[in-house]
Amino acid sequence: MSPVRDPVLSMDALQLWTAASCIAPLVEGAALREAKLGAGWLRLCFGTRTSLVIAQQRAPLGLWLADPCPQSRVGHPVALGQLLRGFLLQRIDVPWGDRILRLSWERVTITKERQHRHLIAECFGGRGNLAVTDADDSILWAWRWDRLDSREMRFLPGHRYASPARGRAATRPFADTLSEPLQLLGPRARSEAEDGCLEPARLDQALVDRWAKPSGDWYQWRSQDGSRIRYPLRLRGSATTIPALQALRLEAPPWEQDAENRPDPNALQRQRLDRLKQRMARVREDLIRWQRVPDTVQRDAEALFQMPDAVHPGGALEVPDYRSYGIGRRTVSVPAGYRLHDYARHLIKQRQRAQRGREACSERLRQLEEEHARLLQASLTDVPATPEKPGRRRQPQGLAPAIESREIDGFQILWGRNAKANDHLTFRLAQPWDLWFHVQDQPGSHVLLRRPRDRPVPEKVLDAAAQLALQFSSVQTKSADVDWTEARHIKRHPNGAPGRVLYRHFHTRRVRRVGS
Repeated sequence: MSPVRDPVLSMDALQLWTAASCIAPLVEGAALREAKLGAGWLRLCFGTRTSLVIAQQRAPLGLWLADPCPQSRVGHPVALGQLLRGFLLQRIDVPWGDRILRLSWERVTITKERQHRHLIAECFGGRGNLAVTDADDSILWAWRWDRLDSREMRFLPGHRYASPARGRAATRPFADTLSEPLQLLGPRARSEAEDGCLEPARLDQALVDRWAKPSGDWYQWRSQDGSRIRYPLRLRGSATTIPALQALRLEAPPWEQDAENRPDPNALQRQRLDRLKQRMARVREDLIRWQRVPDTVQRDAEALFQMPDAVHPGGALEVPDYRSYGIGRRTVSVPAGYRLHDYARHLIKQRQRAQRGREACSERLRQLEEEHARLLQASLTDVPATPEKPGRRRQPQGLAPAIESREIDGFQILWGRNAKANDHLTFRLAQPWDLWFHVQDQPGSHVLLRRPRDRPVPEKVLDAAAQLALQFSSVQTKSADVDWTEARHIKRHPNGAPGRVLYRHFHTRRVRRVGS
């Protein structure tokens, strides 16, 4: 779906209650498959049936229907999905006379115990929030926690949830607010009702009728600024009727807008380069600071050790300087209150610390300069000019610098030179039918043999690939066992470290090093 030009207004309390009444039959009894959290919105995916969007901080606020969740990287999973794993959605309601939505969940354990949890969404815009509570309304998770020094501390771990005291309607049950129906309407709808389209008494009766039929048609008309108003009540005579499910379908999903507003990879690359420059400048400053410690402090300490140990009153002290060509004199500045031998030990530690600091800063500066050169080269070659589309993975252009290749009898053999290159080779470049080689039970390079489907691989090529796996490994013997299998049998190790893999279906070849 593509975003529309005419925006849909956010929901008020009446719209939110009616939306909950219309959408609840579609998802009652469904299990949550995935929860994705974006910038001010939450998407709940229920398999192939449908998905719900709760916009608590981003317009249009409210509860909306959306298509089933695609394989998209927009939005990131949250702990909410783990807290509600195994729970079935039982009810969607608006318990208070304000824009507060509550989704009730239930789970039956192996011991036949029924557990209940609630997902509460305060669709207030900038002050909106999400929270998961248990059966006693104790908060287990919140999208935004309150600070201990804030004026209103409602979202704290373990605290009981309470509706905000923003007015009389916020703390009263929804049914009790029918006596004052104008409090349920948003500013735009309230102005439409007060212009004479519906009197408050007739509006009250309409709300009562609407309570009895929460899933009927909605009404749509355009306001003066061009935006579309969708409402369960007929507040204007020129309004057209549309089905409720069509009125509640989100035509401009926020995740599509997030994808369009995704930062340019070129800009991200420049930011990384700028951060590297700043880090290199700080490391250079530390290196200069350590270089200011003179190397003569060692000789000062040795000269102080030649003196009797006593407390010095402070100031310059002339001490003998024993050299290979004779005895000289040197002046050492000693702070007041120090014993001479204690200050000599302090000077030795200062010199050792400065030496370690110079070595560490030099090594860190070398690493940062190499990383800066690599990123600079990547920014000139690999970074795309336009941002990639959501849900699509950019295909690699050529091989990474740490991946080498060789061709033997028309077959291409690839291998990685470090852990990241191995991971990229096995899980990005490999086809399921390619052959994968690795030395048995020892660290080493991943070797990939490109195999056409309609062409058998000669034994000579298999031996060559196995010999490469042995050559680029930590094995020091002349011969070793090399495991090989199809790339589709390779899985990442659960600890997630690059280059760590698991495989079950494999063959083993005993190979010797070339020339041995």
